[in-house]
Amino acid sequence: AKAHHCVRKSVYFHSTNLNGSELNLDDILQEEPDSGLSLPLVVLGMKETVYVDLKGPFADLIRDHYHEDPAEFQAALDHMQSLRESVRLFSLNEECLATYFEYYHHLVHVEHRFFVNFKNPRIAFRWFDSLNGQPTLQRSLALEKACVLFNAGVLSVQLAATKELDNKEHIKQSAKLFQKAAGCFQYIEQNFLHAPSADISQSSLRMLSTLCLAQAQECSHVYVTTVKHRKPTAGECAAVADFYRLAHTQLCTPTLKDYVPPAWIDITQVKQLYYDAQADFYMGCELLENAAQSASDAPGSRWTGVARIARAQMHLKKALRRCADLPNNMQSMAKLVSQFAREVDTTLSEPGLADTVASVEDKGNLNDMLPPKPTGAELAKPLLPVLHRQTADGCPVHPDLFEELGPKYFFNMDNVLHKITRTLHARDRSFGFTLGGNAPVCIYKVAADGVAAEAGVRRGLAVVAVGDRRVKHEMHDTVVQLIKEARGSGDTITLTLQGNTEPDEEERKQEEETAAAPLTSPTTANASVPKSDVFATGRSFALTGKAATPSVLKSAVMPSMSDTFPEEDDFNEDLIIFENPLNRLSSRNEDN
Repeated sequence: AKAHHCVRKSVYFHSTNLNGSELNLDDILQEEPDSGLSLPLVVLGMKETVYVDLKGPFADLIRDHYHEDPAEFQAALDHMQSLRESVRLFSLNEECLATYFEYYHHLVHVEHRFFVNFKNPRIAFRWFDSLNGQPTLQRSLALEKACVLFNAGVLSVQLAATKELDNKEHIKQSAKLFQKAAGCFQYIEQNFLHAPSADISQSSLRMLSTLCLAQAQECSHVYVTTVKHRKPTAGECAAVADFYRLAHTQLCTPTLKDYVPPAWIDITQVKQLYYDAQADFYMGCELLENAAQSASDAPGSRWTGVARIARAQMHLKKALRRCADLPNNMQSMAKLVSQFAREVDTTLSEPGLADTVASVEDKGNLNDMLPPKPTGAELAKPLLPVLHRQTADGCPVHPDLFEELGPKYFFNMDNVLHKITRTLHARDRSFGFTLGGNAPVCIYKVAADGVAAEAGVRRGLAVVAVGDRRVKHEMHDTVVQLIKEARGSGDTITLTLQGNTEPDEEERKQEEETAAAPLTSPTTANASVPKSDVFATGRSFALTGKAATPSVLKSAVMPSMSDTFPEEDDFNEDLIIFENPLNRLSSRNEDN
């Protein structure tokens, strides 16, 4: 650790910011070896958390709410708990970063299966602030998701800081990791509100995103000097300076100034001044070269060039004064500034520039006299995390571990999921119900005086099994065929249904209206219901006479769910159109 400066940076940061404690590491952190100067980077600290039991509460809900055997989901429960532990006990490698995003994907899957309004009364998440160590305890799954993404961003920064900025591939990897970190922080800022912890507040996340982009832009600057072996242009230096200027401004706001480590404020200002000085210096050198080659405007270009180099010297003097406040692990920055200051001083002491330098010094404030520095292309952009990745065939990269519970839009905590099993004996070759929808297929209509109504079957219940065959994920045709096969010659079927078996007053009225006409034959049944299409938007089905303009009729096919879903929900975007089962049954002249 002492020999590798990147490891020492990480050790220093974690040790000095672990739950806000300050430790003396003078014996560990010594000055960098003189063999090479490293570029000091701002390395963030992880948010810590404690053990949380997910298996127990999830297993209880599988048994009590979904009425399934938890033993069948033991592998999924173990994997979910293992992911949570991997997030809690992180390691500094790419595999751990992938684990963070995998865990986040599964949190999106389970938020409707095991949480009501993102809360579970038996689960509480405790996270500690990454800078001051203040604990936050909440039952909200939103806290868990935000903190997981935050740590994914921090881990990206730490991985970027371990890259040696001495070859092409490492520099590219480091820049990309910094941009990914900025994307994580920006995503949290845009999608999570009312942060209970200071490090995931809006102002803090904006600052962290800017700081990561500044270091990504700095990597592109290093790429020019290290890989391409040329001096950077004034615009390239100015772009880095602009990022650090914005980061320093954000760090000095009242909400963050007394919260962040003082070293962050110092290093951002030092780097801003350092890259401002480089922009002025290279622009001044270019003007001096032009003046030497062209005699038309030589005096003006010569004076402006020297003035810019003199302003660079002024920036470097300010930077050196601020370097005195930097911690030991960032003192290499002072060496970089000193080295560049010597180059600037050498340029100003060249023969033939003495008179121009003297005239410049007599003019006073150079900031007011010189035009603004050039603007460069800001190459660093936030890379937002891809949270719904799919394979080439359209399947999720991280499928739902609890998919066997049923499609999420029906089998979730917002729906009442009573389970009943009914054996029906046909009367006049009719069971007195009609099926509708797909995956799950639901009871679309129940005849008031039919066999199904007498057995307690009601509209909106999902067919989860025909006999011993599970059909939660089956399509309408498959379920109809299974019922025909189960019926055989005895006119008897056994159905397992799930849903709200106790209709409310509104549903009772709707049931009376839609079941007014007796369902005695396919012809009579279809004559009493206008031809239409059945739509599913992921929350509820709607019955409409026009396929192009569906209206939302709650509980038209199944019990109503919440009106809105979080933006991560898989069923909130596309409109899925299903064929009207009544039309299909009419054409086939079937009873059910």
